[in-house]
Amino acid sequence: MQNHYAEGQPYLDEGSASEVYADAKILEMESLSPMTAIQPGSFAELVEDWSIISDISTEAGEAELDAKLPPVFS
Repeated sequence: MQNHYAEGQPYLDEGSASEVYADAKILEMESLSPMTAIQPGSFAELVEDWSIISDISTEAGEAELDAKLPPVFS
């Protein structure tokens, strides 16, 4: 998941645009928008880009992940 971080905008949770929670049963990923006042009759939109990347072993180490996953930040 990659959402579009708005540089210079205020985000909650120490400036985070994404949060991840995991335990033995689930993996939860949330994207967060910057804090925004929304006036009556207007709306906000949060864009997310999702990718499925196959051929990665569940036992993958950091080197394999670095080789197969695209860079998140340029």
